[in-house]
Amino acid sequence: MGEESTAARGVSDLIARIANDREHGASWIARAALRVVGQCAERSRAATPAELLGEVRDCAEALSRARPGMAPVRFWLEWLVRDLSAAAENSRQAGELRSVIGTLVASLVAESERATRVAAENAVARLAAGSVIFTASFSGTVLEACRLAQRAGRLQRVLAAESTDPAGHSHGHALANALRREGIDVEVVADDLMARHVSAATLIWLGADRVLIDGSIVNGVPSLRLAEAARQAQRPVDVVCESAKFDRWTALDAVVTPPGFDRVPADLLHAVVTEKGAGGADSGPTTRDRQDGGAESERVSVTAEAPIPESASSVSAEDLVARIASRLIARNENLAVAESAAGGRICDLLTDRPGSSAWFAGGILPYANSSKQRAVGIAAETLAQFGAVSGELAAALADGARRLFDTAWGIGETGIAGPPSGRRSSKPAGLGHVAVVGPGGFSRTVGVTTGSDLRAQNKQAFAIAALVLLAEALEKLA
Repeated sequence: MGEESTAARGVSDLIARIANDREHGASWIARAALRVVGQCAERSRAATPAELLGEVRDCAEALSRARPGMAPVRFWLEWLVRDLSAAAENSRQAGELRSVIGTLVASLVAESERATRVAAENAVARLAAGSVIFTASFSGTVLEACRLAQRAGRLQRVLAAESTDPAGHSHGHALANALRREGIDVEVVADDLMARHVSAATLIWLGADRVLIDGSIVNGVPSLRLAEAARQAQRPVDVVCESAKFDRWTALDAVVTPPGFDRVPADLLHAVVTEKGAGGADSGPTTRDRQDGGAESERVSVTAEAPIPESASSVSAEDLVARIASRLIARNENLAVAESAAGGRICDLLTDRPGSSAWFAGGILPYANSSKQRAVGIAAETLAQFGAVSGELAAALADGARRLFDTAWGIGETGIAGPPSGRRSSKPAGLGHVAVVGPGGFSRTVGVTTGSDLRAQNKQAFAIAALVLLAEALEKLA
């Protein structure tokens, strides 16, 4: 009994260290939490796999509660417990499961480290030679990106905000010490002087403890002040982190920003760069074309620089809807819509045609970001990584509409109707994305740029672009 109590106290001490760690970043702490679970299993005196699994679950829950604001802690621990639950069903002895736990912990730690490295590599790939990076707080992923940028010959120097937390600890000086050991030229900038120095930077890199479902991030102070200064100086802000930091669980109204941390809104951020790539409507010109099996499967992603389809200016909405209705009836298929910036214009134009109920199932207007996730089932990763105005989000809306109404075809639309005044977003009015998904894996996404600040005109243009895209898709497959 005494031996068990000693083991339990030992694990409790390890959990307390995780709870009180204010030196390391979220990814490091998540890996440390995984190792604590491994030590819990090693020290356990459980006699059966079920008892051992119960102790491991309790340990994982305690670790998650210890750092509730760090998304990767919960992400990796939930992954661990899920896989262990399956393994426990096939384990006959506690020792057998204990061995599985050790192997799985090592595997997930390695996967977390890989994600950090690849996210850093993706961030470096966006750098030009001779770049000057300005950063705030202490992120292990940003540190790795700086190391790789130095080795690639793309980094001139780093400006590190002093980043003094409420306890008086300077994360900027800690980062500078780590960078100097790599031979990197780094200057620590007092937090209240960041605005004077930000114009000397090529790019701002921020880490993140959490990426929330609206695309905002939670990161150490003074990340918000640096991002605001960057906007004034017209310097882009990239978030460099692993996708494990996407908070899939917390409703926006339940988010608590603890002392020493900032919440940085999505409209101050240029892109979120993870091991899966870079996302964001302003992430620069990229066009990706991919075939996914079969003549009916097409995926096209076009950036905001792509023009509105030429045919949109030469055909009436009435003619477009007639073409759509004719093809859907001939194919015995139906349609659903999820539109945002267009504000219901797409559904309005479709239902102007008599008899539209024969092929139009319905539509939804998820205007707020929270509605996009809750009503249409948009994945938190999509919204957080790519932003609310992106081709990826339009495609997700189209797919969500299709699933919600159980239809063959779905239209998705998102954009910025304008006007420019009264908005904080750096994205221009008249920027939009429309998408169509259909049977056989068909998916097409097109960017729209109207060049107009007129709200009504842009809403109509987004709606027409969506109808053009669907009409052309149906006729192409005829």
